[in-house]
Amino acid sequence: MILTIIVAAVTGGVGVVAAIGSKAHLIKKFQKVGDLLSDFAKATRKLKLEGKKRKAKGNNAKFSDFDIDEVQAKKTNAHGAEDGKVSKAKEKTEKEVVLEARQRQEAMLEDNIGFNVSPSDWDNYPTIGRNGSFISDRQGITDILGNIDGKSNISISKVDALQLEQSFGLEPGSLQGGFKIRQVDNIVDQAPRSPLEGNKYFRGPGQHLPGGAPEMVIDSISTTDSNTVKTLLEVNVK
Repeated sequence: MILTIIVAAVTGGVGVVAAIGSKAHLIKKFQKVGDLLSDFAKATRKLKLEGKKRKAKGNNAKFSDFDIDEVQAKKTNAHGAEDGKVSKAKEKTEKEVVLEARQRQEAMLEDNIGFNVSPSDWDNYPTIGRNGSFISDRQGITDILGNIDGKSNISISKVDALQLEQSFGLEPGSLQGGFKIRQVDNIVDQAPRSPLEGNKYFRGPGQHLPGGAPEMVIDSISTTDSNTVKTLLEVNVK
């Protein structure tokens, strides 16, 4: 059956449709097979011609002598039809994501620095968090907002704010009214620990944030800047 379809693909189906019968609808899926076989035949003929020329010169022809066009592998569905999307490298496994977050957590402790993201209206309270303040690393923020060095005030879209909320496991809409990014120094002396509970987006102790950034809790930090707490950036959401 497959040989019959291949012949049909190469010849355009002339004289074999009757042999295929009810399977005629499969011919279209094998049209590219015919194209590939045709290209291979052309390359083989060209190789033989090159071989004859090189034989006269005392050289052997090789496939590596031909120009190679760069191609992209496209994904196919269950029926072998291309969906037009270029195949990408395998994404990280859940285990790999958590392992990387733990390595970044170790780097935070070595650098003795963490970063807190909180809604601006939390400034109405003396501290952030009744049972501690959540912190992550700078990369978890810059992966979404980009480089923030030397900036004190920026404006972002609601879409970007939503993306940060999702990445940090925050309640949807919690950052839409604007938020602040604070740098916290000397975190090793502020009882850094893995959170044991959280909101419905909490992934579990030691599993870190949904977006892959590290997550720790330290003693509640002040909403007012101090020797260990500094407001790095005020973010407006439009």
